[in-house]
This record gives sequence, C-alpha cells and structure tokens, in this order.
Amino acid sequence: MPGAGSGSKLLSGRTKPCANRAATALRLAACGLYRSQTALGAYLRRMKARLGAPKAISATAHKLARMVYFTLKYGWAYVDKGAQWYEQQFCQRLLKSLQSRALQLGYTLTPIANAEYAATQCNAGRENWPASRHPT
Repeated sequence: MPGAGSGSKLLSGRTKPCANRAATALRLAACGLYRSQTALGAYLRRMKARLGAPKAISATAHKLARMVYFTLKYGWAYVDKGAQWYEQQFCQRLLKSLQSRALQLGYTLTPIANAEYAATQCNAGRENWPASRHPT
C-alpha cells in the first residue's frame, strides 16, 4: 500500500514536505502551468479536478521530472502539442474505455446521428464557465 501507513491503515494522504531543491523547483514550475494553454497545463487542470491541487501539482511535477530526465539522458526535445490536442486525446481514450467497458457488460455503443453535437460534448459547458475559471 503506498503512502505512510501503520500496518494496513493509511495514516496520511498528504504530500510530504521535502528538502529536495529539485522537487521544490519542479513543483513551483508545475504551479505556473495552471493557466497555460499547453498539454501539461491541460494535464494539471484535469488532475486538479480529479485529485485536488496538492496531488495534481505533485503529479505534474513528476511528469516534468520524467521529461527533464529523458531530455538529459537521451537528448530528446520536448515539443508541446497544445491543450486542444491533449483534450482530444483524452476524449479518444475515454471513448475507447467506454466502448471496452460496454462490451464487457454485453452492450454496444452507437454514435448519435448529429456529429456536431457529439464533437462538442467533450467540452460541454466550458463555454459557460465564469471568466475566473477560464484559462487565458
């Protein structure tokens, strides 16, 4: 069981403070991604909605750490594909997962006739968000 625990009892789910300056710098960099229109920014916002801010920042910092590691070790260049690409990939993964789950339960998913309606449903409701919640 991950986390600090006593036997099988989890004592805390909180992000632990650390003296590692690299981890602190990566977390600080991850915090700055909240309003960015990049794939990492979209990842942070999705994780924040799902996990809460502290864990989302740690998860994004971990993703940044892996990118730094591969850049230093293999010389890979980071090419950002943007938030729109990330959200499109997320919708495709979600659809594939739903189709797989429906098949396991003995159902099939059929697309609706109106393709414009289907295309807007992944981002449904976001155009009505207050300005303070819109990433700029």
